[in-house]
Amino acid sequence: MNEDNRYGSGVDKDMFAGDKVSSDKKRYGVIGENDHRPRRTFMLITLLVSSIVAVVIAVSVFSFGRGDTSYQEVLDTSEPEDMAAGVRGFIEGYIDKADSEAGEAADIGASQDEKYVEAEPALSELVPMEIVVLPQQLIVLCTNNSDIRVNIDMQAVFYDSTDSMMSIENGYLNYLNPGQTNLININCPRNQDYDPVPYARYDISYDVEESSNDDVAYDYFGDSFIISANTGVDGTLLCDIKNPTGRSFENVWIYCIFYNQGEPVGFYQKAISEMGERELVDLDLARGTDYRPVPFDDYRIIIGNTINLQAD
Repeated sequence: MNEDNRYGSGVDKDMFAGDKVSSDKKRYGVIGENDHRPRRTFMLITLLVSSIVAVVIAVSVFSFGRGDTSYQEVLDTSEPEDMAAGVRGFIEGYIDKADSEAGEAADIGASQDEKYVEAEPALSELVPMEIVVLPQQLIVLCTNNSDIRVNIDMQAVFYDSTDSMMSIENGYLNYLNPGQTNLININCPRNQDYDPVPYARYDISYDVEESSNDDVAYDYFGDSFIISANTGVDGTLLCDIKNPTGRSFENVWIYCIFYNQGEPVGFYQKAISEMGERELVDLDLARGTDYRPVPFDDYRIIIGNTINLQAD
């Protein structure tokens, strides 16, 4: 092959002396005989054209550029420096918009998490139960930690060792005021002769709902009572109950749970038909299943609902 055919027709052989001509042909094409500009100028022009093509593609794909750098403004740029500035502005605008949208999404997510954390708990979660197991009954202590008056509907199911139901017992508690503790007395299984029957286990379920009765007559004042007590010579618990509220109440129930060495051993309840400034009450002995007195070394007294006689 002669030298002219090696470099192509009309090509100045001296122009390519010492260069890798085959590589240059692939990258830039053949330079004509009449084009004598420096090769770096040709490279600059090629890069500029490539930049314009890249901008057109970018504008087509990312149509949400910054407001002050529009599609037409980028294309109208004539100088390389202005073109580069336009491209930078376009890209910066897109990045700013993406960051802004990501921030808004994060704020929404945080807001949703905050709502979840601050969601109001179920009413039943605000009325915890404490179950005191006695030979003849279950005493279920209910404390209202909500800010509304509630009613409680409770059911206990007792099972034998074969997991067959032995008895179903229901209990109710109305007008439990905020901050008040009251109780539900659930009888354990008994036969037809009313004798206690041993059971293997029990399940308790309950519903708590807001009371529809907002009468101030059912406001609770029992936590203001002052109680002192001691054991009498016959073993009964003698209570001196003072009422400093200046109000009179009717049907005030006094409940007492007896303990021996930390374990509950008995229960007694008594009603005061009308409670004035002071009332003396004797609470009978704690008794076992045979109704004989059971020794105790401690007790807990609970004042039930206080119905205010002077309420308007």
